[in-house]
Amino acid sequence: MNVVSLVAACLAVYGAVPSWYVSRIQTLDVERPAMTSHTPALPLPTPVLQAGPIRLLAVVLAGIAFLVWGPAHAQAASMAVSPRHATPGTVLEIRGAGFAPGQATQVLMGRPNTRAFVIATVRANRQGRVQVRQRIHGSIDTGRWIVMICQRSCRTRARYAVNVQPRITFRPEVGVMSARIGMTRAQLVRQLGPARGTRTRMQWQANGSRVMAHMRNGRVHTFQVAGPRSCAPFGACIGQPAQRFINHYGDRLVRYESSAHIGWLHLRTVGGARRFTALQARNYEPATRIQQAWIGTCAQSTALTC
Repeated sequence: MNVVSLVAACLAVYGAVPSWYVSRIQTLDVERPAMTSHTPALPLPTPVLQAGPIRLLAVVLAGIAFLVWGPAHAQAASMAVSPRHATPGTVLEIRGAGFAPGQATQVLMGRPNTRAFVIATVRANRQGRVQVRQRIHGSIDTGRWIVMICQRSCRTRARYAVNVQPRITFRPEVGVMSARIGMTRAQLVRQLGPARGTRTRMQWQANGSRVMAHMRNGRVHTFQVAGPRSCAPFGACIGQPAQRFINHYGDRLVRYESSAHIGWLHLRTVGGARRFTALQARNYEPATRIQQAWIGTCAQSTALTC
């Protein structure tokens, strides 16, 4: 609320501004929670009745003091959820800050513009921070979900959007679930969530699928994807017959053999760099099942010559 709106709201007590402007102030400056389950919506402000000149002056001075002092000293509640792109069964890392220390805090989850449901109840620590690990149900609907942290009937709250995907999706020649070749460790964690691994390798697992990022100089140069729920955008998944990939790529899919692997290879130039998708299999029969997919840059590949 700016100073002009604040003074206008106070003067509305005496009819100095039209009622439509007061309604406009209420609509723009008061935000109702988009999702509520067990908590009531915030009431709209009502005009001060029978306020004398001293009362009015006190209201104006208090408002000005809030505008000047409040933003510099008050910390707004905030939160983050990792990973932002998840699959059913994934454990979400939910972190919040700027909440009242020691107070009961609810974590809710729901679809946009629908009721939200409490998934955890905790207390903020002495620093006003909240941290929760919550596993997504294996039968959850896919799509966009909102995670929200609430205190004091949601008068203090923060929210964060999470995209639940039906499976780990790898984009051939590009990356995995919005994570791309060339990303740093920090960027990969923001996209895929906390990882296990070493300085040269990071690994994520979800619902039987596994994604491994091979690193060099702090950036990923190759993704290794395995597991029956890892699928390409055109619907072919790891563990399915190679015929699906052959039907999609056609003549662009060529055979390759290396010291440790056999399979099919698809090459493409992305951003001036030659990149590959290698589909590992036991043999070259169309009925053989794809065991893994490798996505990387030819110039940095140690297993393939392309």
